[in-house]
Amino acid sequence: MPEKTTTSRGAGNKHKKKAWRRDRAGKEQQLIAAFDRVLQRHGVQGIGVNEVVKEAGVGKWLLYEYFGGLQGLAAAWARNTDFLPTDDEIGGGDAAAYAEQSTAEQLAGNYQRFARALRRRPRTLEILANELTQPTALTRTLETVRSEYGRGLTRFFTRPEEYASDEAVALQVLLYAAVNYLALRTRTSPRYLHLALDTEEDWAAIDRMIELVAHRVLDDEPES
Repeated sequence: MPEKTTTSRGAGNKHKKKAWRRDRAGKEQQLIAAFDRVLQRHGVQGIGVNEVVKEAGVGKWLLYEYFGGLQGLAAAWARNTDFLPTDDEIGGGDAAAYAEQSTAEQLAGNYQRFARALRRRPRTLEILANELTQPTALTRTLETVRSEYGRGLTRFFTRPEEYASDEAVALQVLLYAAVNYLALRTRTSPRYLHLALDTEEDWAAIDRMIELVAHRVLDDEPES
């Protein structure tokens, strides 16, 4: 009688893991896509490891091996999806024209376009709201990614010494806070003073305010 061949369970798992590793990039994208789908269904407060790996159809060990855990997966999701505005959205898509603008024009345009980009991202706004009202380890991870992204925007600065002035730094901090706050209000409370934040007309008025303030603070006359 032929000798029966057996394979240990451990050996089978080892072979399976080697097979998964051959398509690491594909499985990483599979997990990121699963995270995205769970996020759409349940929001950032409703995401757990078990649901993500079930959605992805992979073993839990794979998530930890590739991303170190759910927070690492959240950071990868934030860096590889439309969570944050693209370079073209912020810079306007024409690098040569952007470089010819004054610092006041560049800065005003940055925040006008950033506001528009945020308003096109309801999930991003929902996560920002959760950072303020129901912070978790995941929202803190996503906040870290946003901070890295913000620091990286210095690549747009064609005159770094002007952007580093006390006036420009103060203006950027205040405009960033204002744009985030007003964009957040569009979701739940669009009436703000005399503005209707759910209308394009009043966002055009905000654009004009941003431009006015940028030119006044940086001692540059806006174009008529």
